[in-house]
Amino acid sequence: SDSNDAAAIKRAISEKINPATYFLCLVGKYTHGSGWVDWEIEKAVDLNPYFVKGYFAAGNVLVRLGRDEEAVKHYLKSLEINPDDVEVRHNLGVAYSRSGDNEKAVDELEKVIELEPGYFLAYRSLSKIYSGQKNTAKVEEIDKRWKEFAEAHMQVTGEKEKSSDST
Repeated sequence: SDSNDAAAIKRAISEKINPATYFLCLVGKYTHGSGWVDWEIEKAVDLNPYFVKGYFAAGNVLVRLGRDEEAVKHYLKSLEINPDDVEVRHNLGVAYSRSGDNEKAVDELEKVIELEPGYFLAYRSLSKIYSGQKNTAKVEEIDKRWKEFAEAHMQVTGEKEKSSDST
């Protein structure tokens, strides 16, 4: 077929796509800057509306394109299916921040830390938001919370190593 016929190319690809594949993840990685993005996102969601990582990957592609408000919608859809996914919640918080809604961003990032206290990227993202707001006290608070977690974790890990060494 004609390699310039976008409709024919899309039909040929559609016929070969298995709904369980990470279509958007794989294709989007290479074409996120092209005009194919909207079709890729639509196709990934059509393939399996309950495929959490499809919505997550769509959100990631949209963030790369600077379409943060659209990314938020995909992350929220992903969270409807799996509300405790900290990676999705983190990226949602970042997308909120990038779109100017720091209040929602902070709420999401705090939820990430509540769900998984060792999720370092959430602390880093919170610190970045507060740094941008020139809120030194909040930056110091976030840094302190991370250090307290890290120190407590290292003590627990160190104790486990010591007890396993003596057996």
